[in-house]
Amino acid sequence: MDNVEICLHPACETEIRWALASSRPLMSDEKTLGAVAFYRDITERKELENKLASYVGELKSSNLQLQKAQVALEQLASVDELTGLQNRRGFLALAAQSIKLAQRSQKSFALVFVDLDGMKKINDTLGHGEGDLALTDAANVLRDSFRHSDVLGRLGGDEFAILMSDADAESPRIVKKRVADKVNRLNTEGGRPYTLSLSIGMLICDPDEKRPLEDLLNRVDALMYDDKRHKGANRDAMGSKEFNPVSGNSPLARL
Repeated sequence: MDNVEICLHPACETEIRWALASSRPLMSDEKTLGAVAFYRDITERKELENKLASYVGELKSSNLQLQKAQVALEQLASVDELTGLQNRRGFLALAAQSIKLAQRSQKSFALVFVDLDGMKKINDTLGHGEGDLALTDAANVLRDSFRHSDVLGRLGGDEFAILMSDADAESPRIVKKRVADKVNRLNTEGGRPYTLSLSIGMLICDPDEKRPLEDLLNRVDALMYDDKRHKGANRDAMGSKEFNPVSGNSPLARL
């Protein structure tokens, strides 16, 4: 027997001790006459080992908590605090991933650029609190209008972007109606001191699209401003409560 650890815990004692045991036979003329056993007290070593094991367990737990905290921090770093959508950094990262997936599966995708009309006038006339509320309203409308698989982000200020995976020629019409319905409902029932108005540009991209994401954003941004200039959205943003977002004056009428 070599280096066998033995726990010594007599029933009459509360203290536990440990011993390391080894033994060798006593031989005479190839007959076993007995054995010699050696015991070494290793209680202190076992206590240190137990403390070390406990420390390692605590360290693993701490590392897991640190990893979770790191993930949470990274998520916070990529999320817009006001709207809960991805910020510019988060949007660009997730949108790039979605584009790669679309290219691998040979499916078209769409890039949408949205601007909240008359944001400066809302801030100047009603205050920045109402401006923040308008941004939140716009974010909620977009969140309710697109699929969970789509990437939504607030790029900054009053500008939003959406990357739609698996888009087709019907997507603009579907998006137009869905957003218009949400805006119309909010303006009718929301009781806001402003009329929410959104200008939208949309670009359908083939899966073999090679232009960088930033270039595509610049292109769809220009399309959005074409829509804004064409309908005079900034003049309508603070208009009558009877303003109908699905009418000819709608920011979605010429998507």
